[in-house]
Amino acid sequence: MGWSFRAAHAVQKAVQESGVVFQFGTQQRSDSKFRFACELVRNGKIGRLKTILVGVPGSVSSCPIQPVEPVPRELDYELWLGPAPLAPYSYQRCRPHTPKEGWSVWYSISDYCMGMIGNWGVQSPRYRSMGK
Repeated sequence: MGWSFRAAHAVQKAVQESGVVFQFGTQQRSDSKFRFACELVRNGKIGRLKTILVGVPGSVSSCPIQPVEPVPRELDYELWLGPAPLAPYSYQRCRPHTPKEGWSVWYSISDYCMGMIGNWGVQSPRYRSMGK
């Protein structure tokens, strides 16, 4: 829920003080493919498991050098950056995930995100316990 326990507690405190509803979850657990895999394990359909290895996809370590581009009118780039250090705008820095281009580059820039370990890293170990 945050970069640190202190950040997570700050979010918790802000939610409690403001009275808003906040939900943080691991939606992958509800995915039919994951649930089906757990059912196969629980029902012994693939035999007795002795070892379970859990991994996450790798992340790139930084944003490749990109040409500086004008910020699109529809993007509030200052809001997009938030508290991160000022960085020149480029489409690759801000683009969404697409089937053609894959994961967004910002996903692996530590100023913006914790990368795949922060995304799938919190979800994958749960499947081990779901298959018991």
